[in-house]
Amino acid sequence: MKAERFTTNCFLIKSNHLIEDPKVSIVMCVMNTECYGELIKTIDSILCQLYDDFELIIANDGQKDELLNKTIKAYVDKDNRIIYINNNVKSGLEALRINQALLCARGEYVTYQFTGSYLKNNYLSELIKEVKQHNDCIVYGKSEFKLKNPYGNYILGSEFKYSNLIYCNNSIPNNAIIHKLSIFQECGLMNCSVLLKKTFFWEFLLRIASRKKFIYINKVITECNSLKKIYNNIYIDDLDLMVFRNLEYVNIKSMLKPQKINDYVIDDLNLVKGEEIKNKLLLKFIVPWCEDIGIKLSQERNIQAVNKKKNLLVVKGEFDTSLDIMVTNFIKILNDEYNMIYLPSSQLKEEFLENIDLAIFHRTYDFATNHYLNKLKCMGIPTSYWIDDDLLNFYKLKEEYGDLSPSQASNKKFELSIPGTSIYKELEYQLRNVDVVVSYSPQISNSVEKYNSRIMELRLTVMKKYIEREISQNCDAFKIAFIGTDSRRAEIKFFWQDLLNISNKYKSRVEFSFWGYIPENVSTIKYSKVHTEGFTTSYYEYMNRLKNENFDIIVSPLFNIEPKLAKGLTKYIEAAVCGAIGVYSNVKPYESIEDGKNGFKFENEKGKLALKIEEIIEMDYIKRRKIFNSAKKDIIERHSTESQVYNFKVSIEAIRIHSFLRKNGTICFIISDSYDYRKNEFLNHIVYVKNYGFKIIVCILGLGKCKIKHICNILRESGIKVEFISCNIYDELESSKVVNKKVIDMLLTNDVKIVYHFEKTLISNDLHSELRKLHICNIFNENIIDKNHDDLNLKVYKSFKKTNEITNDFGNNKQIFKHRHKDFWNKIYHNVSINMNVYDYIIFEKFFVGVKEQINIILNDETYNNKNVKYVIWGASNGGNIAKKIIDQALPKFNLIAFVDRYKEGKFEEVNIYKPNELDKLKVEYIFIATSPGRYEAEKFLSKVKINKEIDYMVLFS
Repeated sequence: MKAERFTTNCFLIKSNHLIEDPKVSIVMCVMNTECYGELIKTIDSILCQLYDDFELIIANDGQKDELLNKTIKAYVDKDNRIIYINNNVKSGLEALRINQALLCARGEYVTYQFTGSYLKNNYLSELIKEVKQHNDCIVYGKSEFKLKNPYGNYILGSEFKYSNLIYCNNSIPNNAIIHKLSIFQECGLMNCSVLLKKTFFWEFLLRIASRKKFIYINKVITECNSLKKIYNNIYIDDLDLMVFRNLEYVNIKSMLKPQKINDYVIDDLNLVKGEEIKNKLLLKFIVPWCEDIGIKLSQERNIQAVNKKKNLLVVKGEFDTSLDIMVTNFIKILNDEYNMIYLPSSQLKEEFLENIDLAIFHRTYDFATNHYLNKLKCMGIPTSYWIDDDLLNFYKLKEEYGDLSPSQASNKKFELSIPGTSIYKELEYQLRNVDVVVSYSPQISNSVEKYNSRIMELRLTVMKKYIEREISQNCDAFKIAFIGTDSRRAEIKFFWQDLLNISNKYKSRVEFSFWGYIPENVSTIKYSKVHTEGFTTSYYEYMNRLKNENFDIIVSPLFNIEPKLAKGLTKYIEAAVCGAIGVYSNVKPYESIEDGKNGFKFENEKGKLALKIEEIIEMDYIKRRKIFNSAKKDIIERHSTESQVYNFKVSIEAIRIHSFLRKNGTICFIISDSYDYRKNEFLNHIVYVKNYGFKIIVCILGLGKCKIKHICNILRESGIKVEFISCNIYDELESSKVVNKKVIDMLLTNDVKIVYHFEKTLISNDLHSELRKLHICNIFNENIIDKNHDDLNLKVYKSFKKTNEITNDFGNNKQIFKHRHKDFWNKIYHNVSINMNVYDYIIFEKFFVGVKEQINIILNDETYNNKNVKYVIWGASNGGNIAKKIIDQALPKFNLIAFVDRYKEGKFEEVNIYKPNELDKLKVEYIFIATSPGRYEAEKFLSKVKINKEIDYMVLFS
């Protein structure tokens, strides 16, 4: 059904003297209103605003209630700022009614309200004052939710963090937000799909957050009586969350443009993949919706339409921009072929695994991920770990932050990544057990190699649209910028005097900008202007701002320290985005940059950076432009997402092949000594395949070993094993009897699982049958040396894709994972969360999955079957209390006798608190660590202090 079905049968009621050119349009939907007192109170609070240049558009969702119509019409009669859209057809979709009202809006700005939301009289004046100070942004304040419990009211609204918004921890109240109406032409209207009935506003905020900046007002400007209405992504069930994650990266923005919105199909199930999941969504969403609005469900619904996209599950511990750089850039370009399903590791559920083609783990070092990694492997779903930082050596940077307070240092989590800690062990486990590791630098590959030999390297990329610009030309001042996180605070501190020297020398002729990390001593720059921008994890909003800047140089100092040598060329790319040339330390990550050709280099010595900056300031503009254009050309050719599309596609297919091979499996290329080796394509193809982490062997059949000696040497120098089987392949008798046996023996000896051959005569029908019996996949591929001269990436992609088509049902069928303890845990979830206050609920949601998977270990351990166990919880806090509630439900024979906490004493939740050094006085058998910040401290204490060999401990919170 299209949206227009619900928007054409309506009446527009307004004053004959309607306000002209209002500055603000306030959109309000009336959905199933029963309490008219709340409706009246809401409208009155809107009309009593100190700022009165607005229109109020009220859309009634087909509620046929004479009292309702009479109430609203009375307001229209006495106030010329109100437009009433009275629909005769019920849609049941708030997003659809918001869109209908927005199409009538005339204001420059728009804001949203609903029944039960009450505005402070300074609501609009505060929002307007702030939004006018910033160009094209979203401004929001706080909303107070009245709670009838001893915990007091809940106030929603805090500093914007994109990572929180995408995670599900929304800090933006729907009824305290304002932005330009024109944003809808750029970003699209609300997604009024039935599937997003509960989460449409969350989806909308994420869509605009990837393009616009959010400005926070630290004031309560509204009140409300329903948290669900202002907090669009709280208290949603697993299926709602699964649908949201499945649709999050589906590119339908063009379908949501104002001029096309009436043609939008609101009940389309073919946006998701898989007949089984479509049937679930039909029963969960479409059927109840049709019943609610009184429409008979069509018996001819097409839910069998094929969605051929591959679903890539991307799991992260904490969201950051690296995910967009590594994966999302490609998804945006290849949206017809792949769909990305992003999930924080704390939201992993069995149901989310049912429709997955491949899993990508990134910066996950928690036990929940380990459990689900094993489940994915049992289901035959390919798994990979994508790593763009030297996480295994990250702890070596701790000394750089020695001047921070303990609390500030703990936020860096250096201590959590020390070898021997549980987090480090989780990381080791994941690296060791995934099918493939995808690395972004040789340094990372070297660190990972001892855990996993199946490594492939990719490049960090940027979409070409961000670098289609010319070099900056600044007449007033030469603009010097640092863009990045505090991971380079030590370098900035080391070279600070260099920057001061430049300021002292050139004064107002130079300006400085610091984006992300703002140095503590920035105020010591006295003679030049300084601009600062805080850090954001909204990559595309950041890139849009960056490309509109006109910096002259980007300084990128980097110390020659092991973990830092894993850095990629992000700063090289970002310099081109803002029209600048990069100035880099002369260290290995920047070895591809040539001083004076595509950038500038300096030694890590005090004074060297200042000298290089002086050289650039005095340099002729024509020469600088030549250097910029050289860098830009290199980035487009080697680091643009568009140039690396087939590298990405080959990687996805390679991961699938690795999953089929399972760790030690080998790929064998069988050729004859008469094959045309004079062409380089053959050798390049095999070496290229090896670069994707495969174990390769080349088997040569024939009598002319001497004539291919040089070929064998080239292959062996590339680390490829070569086997020569002496035989006359043109003697049919020998070929069928002797060669087959020799080939099979060689394949079995080398654990070969896939055989490629390029001459039909090499693999007889008999040999093909034998290979199949041995579960060895035989692939004839005559296109390695391609007459069309395809790019090598494309050629290998075609080869890998064909391989996966053949191996897809070749003894590697997916298994359906049985959800052990599913009903048991659903009941616990309900019992624990039912009466929980909103603060605890947010913590509970974040940690429940991990706690569940950890306790499942105990449930599956016969040692604790029907055994009474005395335990303590390390962490006398909300987290410890939540852990207690879950343990009480899941392990009823476990008895809590104390909390342990270094900093607290007395009692917590009527249970005694003990210090860690008092543990030996307690006769306990189990210790649960239920604190995230104090996790390392607890592990360190328990590993060093021998309390009792019979005591086990378990970390519950990541």
